[in-house]
Amino acid sequence: LPGDLTIDQEAHLLYLSDSGASAIHVFDVTSPATRYVAAIPLPGPPSDIVLAPDLRRLFVSLATSQVAIVDLDPASPRHRTTSARVATNAVGKAGAIEYAPRDRTVLVTNPAEGSVTVIDAVRGEWRAKSTDLGTRLGPLRYYSVDNSVYLTTESVFHRLDPKTGHRLGRYGPPAPCAGFAMDARRKEAILSCGTTPDTQKLYRWDILPARATAEYDQIGSADAIVFNANADRYFIAAPTFVRGPAIGI
Repeated sequence: LPGDLTIDQEAHLLYLSDSGASAIHVFDVTSPATRYVAAIPLPGPPSDIVLAPDLRRLFVSLATSQVAIVDLDPASPRHRTTSARVATNAVGKAGAIEYAPRDRTVLVTNPAEGSVTVIDAVRGEWRAKSTDLGTRLGPLRYYSVDNSVYLTTESVFHRLDPKTGHRLGRYGPPAPCAGFAMDARRKEAILSCGTTPDTQKLYRWDILPARATAEYDQIGSADAIVFNANADRYFIAAPTFVRGPAIGI
């Protein structure tokens, strides 16, 4: 069952999670003719993955309330194996995951209890947990301009400290939001909001001073949004949009 994916741009390798096989599949994307390289076994079904290229590690949130650390250093004797597991100290499966490179921490959501766990990415150790963040925890996104991690919930857009997980800001978007992506150069985000036909929209959001500056009704209720800086485009997947499943650019 294919799930999340990430690409190591320097090594030209794509990593794809597979919850059915409890594994990460590795593909060589150096050329248009993609080549399958290997499968990395995991100690449990994966939920989400994030790459820490400076540490040569892949962090994988698991359904077992843990985060697996996969060694990607070609010179290591544990190359492409799970070198460590870190308990989230939370109830239920670990969810969305993000890496904060400046502080070298990994943040992971715990949807069942509305919390976020912070992991020391260098030591591979549990560091802290932030609670009472709400329901329907969405994706986590690192924002380099203010060195913060942002999180959407049922009705709140949170700004979190990547060192502690503590809440630095709490903002109310125009409607309940799920997917979002950020453009550091423009200092903005695109939020996908709405659960009913009249509220399913995209909002352009100024990170600071934290406000919506425009709205679009051509697509909404997206659960996945990515921003590609090279293409200078947002790519939006909305499987439950009221006018039918849609892809937006």
